[in-house]
Amino acid sequence: MSLHRPRRIAIVVAALCVAGCAQSTPPESSAPETATAPSVASSPASAPAAAPTPDTATTLVAYQWQLKQATDAAGQSIAALFPTPDKPLGLQFGDGRLSVTGGCNRINAGYQLLDSTQMQVSQGMSTMMACPPPLANADAAFAKFLTGTLQVAVEGEAGAPQLRLAAADGNTLTF
Repeated sequence: MSLHRPRRIAIVVAALCVAGCAQSTPPESSAPETATAPSVASSPASAPAAAPTPDTATTLVAYQWQLKQATDAAGQSIAALFPTPDKPLGLQFGDGRLSVTGGCNRINAGYQLLDSTQMQVSQGMSTMMACPPPLANADAAFAKFLTGTLQVAVEGEAGAPQLRLAAADGNTLTF
């Protein structure tokens, strides 16, 4: 065995670790011409699910969404989702996956638009880094929110849309 082999293995492992930890930037894309304004109201369970509108699907992947407001069913702010004022939590969508940005751990989950107002989120995955309490609490609260079927609304003007996600328990996140 050569003395250089362990060094080569260590270099390869280090390169893979750095590549896995590097933050990626979404590709530049032009904003869609119009943003839809669906309501957040639930559709009847007996109604067949319509195909998602291209505007909702296109708008989700076209932006990196930063969390602006989080409220529970009583309208109270969910403080755990704002661990640091200078680094807001956010979401990125692409290729049927969503990723949480700005937290301590990497959180990813699959998603599927059921129609222009509903999104099914599959059970997510997360790294398990030991994080300080504010970030650990934010990761846990965000992971808990991203489960099951969420109501989705994309509102506002083209170029400056707003995303609102609402869970069955009444918690609502606005990006």
